[in-house]
Amino acid sequence: MASAWDDPDDVADPGVIEPGRLFRALPGVPERLVLCFTPEAVSSLLAETGAAPLPGWRTSPGCGPLHVLPGDALPGDTLPSDTLPGDGAPVAIGCPGVGAAAATLMLEQAIARGVREVVVVGGAGGLVDGLDLGVPLVVTDAVRDEGVSGRYLPPGRTVAADPEVTRAITETVAGAGHPVRAVRAWTTDAPYRETAALVARRVEEGCQVVEMEAAALLAVAARRGVRLGVLVFAADSLAGGTWQHRRWLAAAEAHRHLLDLAVAAVRAVRPQPVIAHLVDEGTDLTARTVRRRAVRAVVRRGDRLLMTRSRFGDYGFPGGGLEPGESPAEALRRELAEEVGAQLVSTGELIGVAVQARRSIMPEWDTFVARHEYYPCEISGETRPVVLSGYEADLDLRPCWVEPAVALAANRALDEAFLREFPWALREAAVLEWLLDPGRRGSSGGQHLS
Repeated sequence: MASAWDDPDDVADPGVIEPGRLFRALPGVPERLVLCFTPEAVSSLLAETGAAPLPGWRTSPGCGPLHVLPGDALPGDTLPSDTLPGDGAPVAIGCPGVGAAAATLMLEQAIARGVREVVVVGGAGGLVDGLDLGVPLVVTDAVRDEGVSGRYLPPGRTVAADPEVTRAITETVAGAGHPVRAVRAWTTDAPYRETAALVARRVEEGCQVVEMEAAALLAVAARRGVRLGVLVFAADSLAGGTWQHRRWLAAAEAHRHLLDLAVAAVRAVRPQPVIAHLVDEGTDLTARTVRRRAVRAVVRRGDRLLMTRSRFGDYGFPGGGLEPGESPAEALRRELAEEVGAQLVSTGELIGVAVQARRSIMPEWDTFVARHEYYPCEISGETRPVVLSGYEADLDLRPCWVEPAVALAANRALDEAFLREFPWALREAAVLEWLLDPGRRGSSGGQHLS
């Protein structure tokens, strides 16, 4: 019988039904979302805060309504007040269907509508002793023993949670007075086929809990370029191959407390520093939108940067789009080798993000949005000659070491006709200008060139 692993080469291909074509961006959609698998906890929070349903949200089986928790609305008294971030950010609250396939329906629509950071919260069965009912557990990664993740990512045993969202969850849990316990989850589609032998094998792999959605949701987030973390509580137990129900479904206080922790955690996620947000005239950001995530290397040597120069005289940072399943570091390593013949030694923390939106040249899409992440990188030795292909060969891109001010002046000197055809030069000029002026974006937390 066919499985998700039979055709790994088509993982990079777009789907016949793409969420970006079905769902337009909605005004008022928060960038932060909590997906909660305990309906009674969601109902309690909505009744307490008066959160309103999001107009225009499309419901379907497995994809219920989405509500918006206002920025000035805080969860109830289940958390100490000093654990709640005061950034006033609105948060979307949704209760997805149970199981990997159903849960991804809500997440995919939310991402297409504009969500960027997600905390998932729900119950999980304990596989080892010592997980008391209701104990908060921070999921670091999940074993992919379900069918969904194989259609979003290349074959692999596990998929990891986003580090920044995981940090926010961890610090929120600790701030609420709980000991922090990080766990690996086992995601399965077959809860009635968790045999004693299989439980033992998953424990040998390092799994401490079992649930039905984490790996799938993490895979969707990785594919779509959003940040997602998972917080679960110890529900029933399968430790030792014996099932103990523990009346976890009736533990309403634990369910609500975990939801409050999730809301506080998603508000504690640090925003990525935005270097530039460029939207071409006439671009409809609510239309059918295809999104692309790319990484760019900022390599310094003294007072110069490693950049590429085209035959037109413009400069760009080496890099390109992430392939399915690639981490930023893996994509940077590949792009530096392919584009400038350089060997990556190390990468640092994200410097900042430049977002560029324009009308799509592809007839099936109206709008193209590219999100470029810039990372400080160190390379080994010198660049080496490479064989370019496609548009890179047409542009005759060549690596060079150049002073930032020289590259900025060259990109600024390009005429409007060139920039309409090659809009990246405008983006790179904005990034160079930002890097050269520490005071221009000093409050965003990014790094600057001295």
